[in-house]
Amino acid sequence: MITRYLFRITLLAVLISAISIGRACSQQSGPLNTSLEKAGELFRTGNEEEGLQLYQNILEEHPQNLEALWNTAVIYARMGYRQAGEADQKEYYDKSLEAAQKALRYHPESGYAHYAMAVAKGRMTEVLDTGERIETSNEIKDHLQQATDKLPRFAPVWHLYGVWHSDVANVSGLGRAAAGLFGEGLPDASNEKAEAFLKRAISLNSDNILFRMDLAKHYLKTDRGNDAKEVLNELLSLEPQMKGDEKLLEEAEEMLRNLS
Repeated sequence: MITRYLFRITLLAVLISAISIGRACSQQSGPLNTSLEKAGELFRTGNEEEGLQLYQNILEEHPQNLEALWNTAVIYARMGYRQAGEADQKEYYDKSLEAAQKALRYHPESGYAHYAMAVAKGRMTEVLDTGERIETSNEIKDHLQQATDKLPRFAPVWHLYGVWHSDVANVSGLGRAAAGLFGEGLPDASNEKAEAFLKRAISLNSDNILFRMDLAKHYLKTDRGNDAKEVLNELLSLEPQMKGDEKLLEEAEEMLRNLS
């Protein structure tokens, strides 16, 4: 049986938004630029709701602003994950998907819009039935492919794509057999691409703790304990920079103890 979380983009994967929110898009001018900078800074410093409110204020005056739209989508996805009940989660995920769809409609050639769609749809799989989750997993891959094609130096999208490959490539044989009963079944994924894409993210942002954590987890998933140890030791040499990094460092220490 396929579990509810078979195609779930993990919380850690969604946390990459903390890196990406801000000035990833082309710079705006004047007061708009100032507001966008402030919204990104609010989010990066842990004031998520205030940052979201400012992005929403921007969208009232500039409803097609790409930076505000895709960041709004990612923030709603993050906030939705933390909700206790499925109904509340779905409310946030719907808002995330709505913002991502607007970003893609107004800016169909934007890699950031495709990235936002991948995040939003990844979260939405939490509240879909099995057949819809399988269909959505294929859509997520399409958006991630387009995002990496358009944003080859945007580390968060490589990280998310690597996590996606790691998750899907390591679905159990029983899960794959069950997935074959629904439409086109599971999309193609590989452990080789998972490793390559996670390493690509690290090469583009070498100080990021989360990227190394997910690479270590991928190695553990594929029975490469020694490689996981090496990455975890590298991770523990880094200084925390983002909200949540301290918890990741604690988790890395526990993982190393368990591998000893």
